[in-house]
Amino acid sequence: MQDDGAERLKKFYKWGLPFYKVVNKKMRSDYRKSMPLLLKRIEISNNTTILDVGTGTGGLAGILLEYTAHITGIDFSPEMLNEARISYGSKINFRNLAAHELTQFETASFDLVTTAFCLHDMNDEYRLNVLQQMRRVAREKVIIIDFPQNINPIARFVEFLEGSFYKEYANSFEDQLTSVFPKIDKIAFLKEKVLYICDV
Repeated sequence: MQDDGAERLKKFYKWGLPFYKVVNKKMRSDYRKSMPLLLKRIEISNNTTILDVGTGTGGLAGILLEYTAHITGIDFSPEMLNEARISYGSKINFRNLAAHELTQFETASFDLVTTAFCLHDMNDEYRLNVLQQMRRVAREKVIIIDFPQNINPIARFVEFLEGSFYKEYANSFEDQLTSVFPKIDKIAFLKEKVLYICDV
């Protein structure tokens, strides 16, 4: 199952890589600020296994590396993964896979499955499939960081340039979550960021 925006996004990320290098520092800071909220609700130990979906340049995976060394990060952009490998080397197992290729992993093969600012780039059908696969491969929780249903005009413009499916995401995402997961803890943090901790 391919996302109909995948090739367009690959081109955008290749073109926009210098931009992402600049914003990566800010994103890592935001991910770090989400950790106290997360760690109040779940435990991450040295033995915790994590799959980070749409890992990009490894921003979230790199923060999680401070808590566990057992992290796999997947992304469909070779350019993004090259940057991630420059930053983290072999400390994280980076694999060039698209989100729908979660089918390559066995059921309950990771303790936690995470993703950050990835799901709003998917159309409804593709996103629902990915959420279902994320639940399947997680043993304990699925953790999502993404936009709320309303974002500021600048962020909306960036999403327009990306050609993302933000409007679809805003209209259907939380309904999709409740259709896939039995329990969801929704936590707003900073400005225009939401942390979802989903039971499997």
